[in-house]
Amino acid sequence: MLPEVNRPSRDPPAPNRLRAVLGFGFGLAIVIGTVVPVSFANSSLTARHLPSLLPWIAAWVVGGLYALLGANAQAELATMLPRAGGPYVYAKAAYGPWGGFLVGWADTLINTCGLAAPLLLVGGFLGELWPPVTRFSTAIAVAGVVLVAAVNHAGIGAGDRVQKVSAAGWGVVLLAFALLAIVAPAPASAPAPAGAAPGAAPAWLPGAAAFAAAQRLILFSYSGWNAPVYLAEEHVDPGRQLPRAMFVGIGLTVVIYVVVNAALAHVLTMQGLGAAPLPLVAALRATGGPLAVGAVVVLSAVSMLGGLNAGLLFTSRTLYALARDGFVTRGATTVNAGGTPALALWLVALAAIGFLVSGTYDELLAVFAGVAVANDLLMAGAVVVLRRRAPSLPRPWRARGYPWTLLVLGAADAVLAASLARESPAQTACALALLVASVPVYLALRRRRVGARLGPSGR
Repeated sequence: MLPEVNRPSRDPPAPNRLRAVLGFGFGLAIVIGTVVPVSFANSSLTARHLPSLLPWIAAWVVGGLYALLGANAQAELATMLPRAGGPYVYAKAAYGPWGGFLVGWADTLINTCGLAAPLLLVGGFLGELWPPVTRFSTAIAVAGVVLVAAVNHAGIGAGDRVQKVSAAGWGVVLLAFALLAIVAPAPASAPAPAGAAPGAAPAWLPGAAAFAAAQRLILFSYSGWNAPVYLAEEHVDPGRQLPRAMFVGIGLTVVIYVVVNAALAHVLTMQGLGAAPLPLVAALRATGGPLAVGAVVVLSAVSMLGGLNAGLLFTSRTLYALARDGFVTRGATTVNAGGTPALALWLVALAAIGFLVSGTYDELLAVFAGVAVANDLLMAGAVVVLRRRAPSLPRPWRARGYPWTLLVLGAADAVLAASLARESPAQTACALALLVASVPVYLALRRRRVGARLGPSGR
């Protein structure tokens, strides 16, 4: 018999409960605000692997379909168990306390590192206006973490407003750029490479290795599509709002990626796109002049702070959920007057600053890529396990095409994991070591929890 998976065993008292005040608009904004802001840097990297337009655009569409498959699974879990913490809660229900801790441990590290790394791009963007500022990229990133954490400390309402405004502002910027690119004259195409062997594959037909290498980057560009599930407990109607927010958000993100990337390729050519570290800025310099570049640089920096806002929001909810079950200091369950788990928020902010100052976040992101794939596979499995173990739990959303869509998702995860292991064996080994390291940490924390329950007398 499955224990009470809807409620953790050590729920905080009523005054410490999170507030159910969020709606569909916030869920949509946090998907777009998490996924889109920094991902056009990947447009350049993926274009180096797929230098022909059609397979390159197709790869972005495939990445969106993968995200939709994941959303189909997690929507069932989130509406069945609408608790703060997202994947940690689902893994605990499906695989038990250690399985939950494993996912929560990995998820917290991945998301904390992930929200820190892109912040250095803020200095890079601002350096387009004043190059000396790039020397202070780390300081700017740290200041951004402190600023956004302070805004969120004020309450969930402030975080809600920041997320909506930043997502809307970024959407306006991208739409304006796409419209500008339509009327821009296309540059002359680069000459075709000479000496192609007779009978060779056409240039537009990429090899499997090149497509897989680009797809890894693209799939991580879509990471964050499940951001609303971490705040399920704070949604007014999670059964309706969470699936809608994820599916509409992913759909809009696919459209944004396809339209804006096509515009980038039109303005820069695929060869020029592959050579541009900040392709959006390079394209605007070619079409809109200095004023347009300045406006987009500032708005891009603001949108990245919106992405940071989203990351702090959902990562602090995983820490809150771990604390609620006794795996983190009990103080991390404290919710302030504004509805924010304040200590959990600042612990995540401090960890992000630690990654920034250490300068190790890029290496860690490579390691955590494998952990992220493992987490996605465990979430697909959780749907199957809970269908069998808890068939009577209410499911406002049931995964469409079950079990075939889950099998496709699992196969995609397996292919991605194999590709990562082949291309980055050292990082894959480190990812496995990180997962193994969770075992002694879990055992030590479990002993501390048992000791706290028994008290000094041991009774």
